[in-house]
Amino acid sequence: MTKFKILAAVAAIVLAVGALATDSYAQQNYTGAAAQSQQVHSSVALLDVGYVFKQDSHFNSLKESLKLELQRADAQMKAERDRIIERAKGLKELKIGTPDYKALEAEVAKMQGDLQVKVQLMKKELMTKEAKIYHEVYTEIYQEVEAIAQAYGFVAVIQFNGDRAEPENPEAIMREISKPIVWHNASLDITPEVLKRLSARRGGMANSNSRQGLPAQPPRR
Repeated sequence: MTKFKILAAVAAIVLAVGALATDSYAQQNYTGAAAQSQQVHSSVALLDVGYVFKQDSHFNSLKESLKLELQRADAQMKAERDRIIERAKGLKELKIGTPDYKALEAEVAKMQGDLQVKVQLMKKELMTKEAKIYHEVYTEIYQEVEAIAQAYGFVAVIQFNGDRAEPENPEAIMREISKPIVWHNASLDITPEVLKRLSARRGGMANSNSRQGLPAQPPRR
């Protein structure tokens, strides 16, 4: 074997060994990165805000009180409407164009106008009260979410809908398909923990539910 052939053979062996070493390192590096990624705790959590509102007894109590207030106001408006209808019946007994007819007609028109104003003011007041209820409870939810995020080291809490669509409900199925989150690990759902803390804040017991959530203790970081 000539000198050049020997050098070429040595070079080929060196390249082959180098390629094997590089491939082995790449495999080890990939495996290590994969193992590391499995051990890293998520910095993002999920919260089903709609579910919290539905399950929160305090919120439901406030809504029920508002519903009763709406029913009372509605009954009052209907009573005034019936009174206007009865008063307007007197127009049939009067001759059109007479002073008495015009006076009663003006009175009925004023009563109708006043009732419309009352209805609009009532709607505005009830809408304001409803908005305050949502704001009050959502503020409490936010405070508990903030406390959980700080305890577990989450940098963000994303709102999602955990409801499942019924197979026979086309609209629900389309909403299911359009959800931004297709799948999530159950341990990322802090909804049960938020409900438990809201209940404890008010001195009550947490509602029982089948949803899984955070571990009992925050992970050490």
